[in-house]
Amino acid sequence: MTDVVETQAPRPVRLWPVALIVAALSLLLGAVIGVGGPVLAGWQKAERRDFVVWVLVKNEATPEQRDAIGAVLRKIRAKDAVKFVSSAEDLANARKDPGSAAMSEALAGADVTTWPQRFELTVTGIDFRCDQLAGLRGLAGLDRVRVGMVATASRPGMELVC
Repeated sequence: MTDVVETQAPRPVRLWPVALIVAALSLLLGAVIGVGGPVLAGWQKAERRDFVVWVLVKNEATPEQRDAIGAVLRKIRAKDAVKFVSSAEDLANARKDPGSAAMSEALAGADVTTWPQRFELTVTGIDFRCDQLAGLRGLAGLDRVRVGMVATASRPGMELVC
C-alpha cells in the first residue's frame, strides 16, 4: 500500500486589490501635483483694474452732437456715471492745482475757448476692450478718445491705444 498524500493546488495570488490601491494613489498624487504646482509657482487670479476713458469734444460741437456722444458712452458698463466736464470747469480745476510753477505760468495765459471739454468715465475689469468705443467712430463733434490704465500699488499705469 502506498500512501499517497493528496496536495491541494496552491491558491493563486490575487493582485487586483494591490493594483487598485496603486492606481488610486497615482491619481491622488497627480491631482496634488496638478493643483499644487501652479499655486506654488505663483499663479494668481487676474487683478481687476480701473481704466479711465476721456472723450474730448470739439469746442464748436453742438449740444445735439454732445448728447449723441454721451448716449454712446452711457451704454458702456462703467463704475460710476458718465461725467461731462466743461472747458471752464476743467480750466478752473487745472488752475487750482497746476503742479509746477512753469505750468502755473502756462495756465495763466490759457483761454477757455481753447481748453477742451470732455466726457469722463471709469471702467473696471481685468482688461479694457476697445470695441466698447466703436460706436464713437465717425460721430460729429468728437475730437479724440484717450484711455488710461490707473496705476495700482503693484503695477504701473499707462495710456492705452484703441
